[in-house]
Amino acid sequence: MSLLNDAFLKILLNLDAFDTQKEFMPWAATITVRTAIDQFRSQKAYRENTEFTPYDSDLEEIEFGPRQEAIVNSLNEEDVKELVFSLPERERMVFVLYEWEGYKHQEIATKLDCSERSSKRYLNGAKQLLRKQILEMQALKKVI
Repeated sequence: MSLLNDAFLKILLNLDAFDTQKEFMPWAATITVRTAIDQFRSQKAYRENTEFTPYDSDLEEIEFGPRQEAIVNSLNEEDVKELVFSLPERERMVFVLYEWEGYKHQEIATKLDCSERSSKRYLNGAKQLLRKQILEMQALKKVI
């Protein structure tokens, strides 16, 4: 919540710098992403004390069948946000920057101060976790 408040505060404080000839949402989104990155970088102790544990390489890619596709298609925006925000911080940052914001791995690596390979691993890990959560949601819906 603090991140969102910081982003809104920066947007409000910098409204005079906004070029009215351009679209507002991309400008606000850029400020929000940069605020998130700044906050992430400021957590130096977190970065120094956290080790990346790679996911099992023998873990197979999960394929969605027709039932799983139906679950994925039935997800609304709030469900998707909840799933994404439940991801670990690094995986979430890389996933959002790559999938939602359209950044390349090289750009993400520069912004998050990590290697391009790590960026790819974090994205893969995020996708695996999301698949697992979606399959769990499907199992839960079967029970209910």
